[in-house]
Amino acid sequence: MTLLAEYPVLAVILFIGFLVFVHETGHFLVGKAFGIGAEVYSIGFGPALIRFTYKGTEYRLSLLPLGGFVKFAGRIPSEEVPECFRGKEMYRASALARAATLLAGPAANLLLAAVVYAVFGYQGVQHPPALVGMVIPGGAAEKGGLHVGDKVLAIDGQPVRHWDELREKIAGSAGDELNLSILRDEKTIRLVITPEATGEDEDTGVRGQGRLGISFGMIPSVVTMIPVEGKDGPAAEAGMQTGDRITEVSWKQQSHPVKTWHDFVRQLELAHVEQADSLDISFQRVSEPGAVASDPSPSQKTSVRRISLDTRAWSESDFMASRGRVSFLNNLAAALGLSDSQLTLGEVLPPLDTELQSFDKILAFNGVSVGTLFDFHDLIKDQKEPAATVSVLRDGQVIEKNIRMEPTEVQRASGKVLLYTFSARLLGQAEAPEPVTEVYDNFFSASAYGIKEAALRSATVVTAIWGLISGDLPLKSLGGPMLIAKVAGDAAEAGIKAFFAAMAIISVNLGVLNLFPIPALDGGQLLLVGAEVVRRRPLSEAAVEHFQSIGFVMIMALFVLATYNDLSRFWSSMLKGMEAFFN
Repeated sequence: MTLLAEYPVLAVILFIGFLVFVHETGHFLVGKAFGIGAEVYSIGFGPALIRFTYKGTEYRLSLLPLGGFVKFAGRIPSEEVPECFRGKEMYRASALARAATLLAGPAANLLLAAVVYAVFGYQGVQHPPALVGMVIPGGAAEKGGLHVGDKVLAIDGQPVRHWDELREKIAGSAGDELNLSILRDEKTIRLVITPEATGEDEDTGVRGQGRLGISFGMIPSVVTMIPVEGKDGPAAEAGMQTGDRITEVSWKQQSHPVKTWHDFVRQLELAHVEQADSLDISFQRVSEPGAVASDPSPSQKTSVRRISLDTRAWSESDFMASRGRVSFLNNLAAALGLSDSQLTLGEVLPPLDTELQSFDKILAFNGVSVGTLFDFHDLIKDQKEPAATVSVLRDGQVIEKNIRMEPTEVQRASGKVLLYTFSARLLGQAEAPEPVTEVYDNFFSASAYGIKEAALRSATVVTAIWGLISGDLPLKSLGGPMLIAKVAGDAAEAGIKAFFAAMAIISVNLGVLNLFPIPALDGGQLLLVGAEVVRRRPLSEAAVEHFQSIGFVMIMALFVLATYNDLSRFWSSMLKGMEAFFN
């Protein structure tokens, strides 16, 4: 795979060539099994490098290894065929034989995808657990009673094994009540929650998906110092700094390990309920800003520091204004002068570094208050203006900055758009929990998984094609050979598993697309066979030729459209590549 990553053209040749080879081999094997004569079976196109004849079929290895082709004898009655194939012409075969031969190509592509997914299943498929890592304050999840750390066991009585299953169920249930079984503190509880409907997703064109306002990503226990009544809070006075990572909290002579922000505020809640007089907080400090968004490396770790905080000043009135559990827990931390660092800047890159600094805490973007990563993502994901106004907390003071953002071309279903990104790394970027691994460790379970995944991908392709026909998806989302080549090259660079995963996806696309009743595709040829069965006599050669001519025009039109879309996607990068020859 390293060789393919170094030579992307080779990756593209193997990628496309193997998919077409599998497709044509399906036609060839089934056609031969039904006794249909095959004049030529070629691996590759163009001039033959090696050729030999066996039982009348000429086998070729050709110069251009971009797939291959099969030439069956006698597709129409007027076609001349070699003497050895007289009586074995394709037009003489039964409708069942011809239909099976035509179906075999797409079926081979779908089978290839199923085999790839089956191998993945046998090796083990990793998924994020169905664990609530973040909850949006005021969202459907918090209103329905979900807490950070809850594990979803089932929805409407159907088991939920991992986050992908949870997401799919929520996405398809906008506005519908869901009965959730939750594991919390080793107890199973039941909640009824109604996902909110979102707007249209520009990446997929899908409308009205459900959203609970949760994420599997967990905010690390990295702290940002905030003022308390206009001055340093107790934590800052005791020696803590922005960027410190809490590792342990002790109260009433009991120690509790801390890995995430939720672990920390949960201990504050318990200490508050138990009316603990003081807290001992252990934390680690690193030398570089932003380096503790994940666990510090051995070279960054310092000795663990420890502070004690007096909590006797806490009173219930300090938190009565909290709306919802998330706000309540965060207000407990705020009383100590601490907040999480999910919106605190770590490393700041150009052009933002002219106005913003590490440890700035984002409070508002273009005048809109920002409280969570969810809020911030929603505000900046479709930023189409290069300038913005940001309010940040810096050294206990709120300041407003006019910033310039980084231009980036983004590929959407509607085409390529120019967006502006916020070029900084957040100090407390959400961390993924330990994945759960599903292993299908025998032939039957792995095969079932492979078939299921291929079927799901096929359904997605059918939905997308119907979206193109109905207008729900723009024609600009159609991709051609350049896009396939780009996918192949990128997948080769990502590694062997990504390469085969991409091959499986494109193989599904190739298989499903060929089944559509477009003249010149396998689906179009199946339509002709069906018409012949209905009429109980063959179609005239003139009708077949007209049908094929229409198909040729349609295919060429689709090819031109797809190529135009590819050029519109990649023309800028192509020009940059050409510039290298002239510099």
